[in-house]
Amino acid sequence: MKEILLGILQGLTEFLPISSSGHLLFFQELLKFNIKGIGLEIAVHIATFFSIVFYFRKKIFDYYKKNLTKIILGILPAGIVGLFFKDLIENFFEKPDYLFIFFMLNGFYLLSSRVKKEGENIDNKKALIIGIMQIFSLLPGISRSGTTITTALLLGVKSREAFEFSFYMYLPLVIGAGILSFKDFNFLSPVSLSLSFLSALIFGIIALFILEGSIKRKFFPFFGIYTMILSLISFFLFR
Repeated sequence: MKEILLGILQGLTEFLPISSSGHLLFFQELLKFNIKGIGLEIAVHIATFFSIVFYFRKKIFDYYKKNLTKIILGILPAGIVGLFFKDLIENFFEKPDYLFIFFMLNGFYLLSSRVKKEGENIDNKKALIIGIMQIFSLLPGISRSGTTITTALLLGVKSREAFEFSFYMYLPLVIGAGILSFKDFNFLSPVSLSLSFLSALIFGIIALFILEGSIKRKFFPFFGIYTMILSLISFFLFR
């Protein structure tokens, strides 16, 4: 079923810095599986929400207790823009005309993280800067995890802390997005929704392990080469 394929794509690409929204739009257009709005994307985002809860289950509550102010500063910019410009943003999900631009920008930004000197912690100022940059990831083709982790690394943040902060910010954002887009869930049958949810959940956990390993081994920036290649493919397919 195409819903399962899109669930797998969401699980793998939501956490890897290659843009789940861009991949969903790419394959929806390629497979002619056209869905109006972003209902399916939000549905499988809920599954990846639980992937994060499972992955960080041992210290999730303690982290929020100690870093609540920084989390709020990190999610506020994208939350405000997403709320007030929701309809405008959704227009970019209807057709892939600009997808090649966003994939290319994502690739260049990821590669820029090679020039860094890490060792610092995230303070309130860094959290706000990361949050402002996260606004760009509302567009399909620009990875949320890629944008936030790269920004943190460019600010000199420790790689492990950059990884964790990115995904602890994700949880309240996806709750808000799910509430705003609840009306879009009615296009899937219960069976299709369940299959999409389970596939995204399982592959989301796998992707988290892959991403953490790529950061430790300094492979993270090279995901940018992949999205740059995908940008060229998108240009020739959809222009």
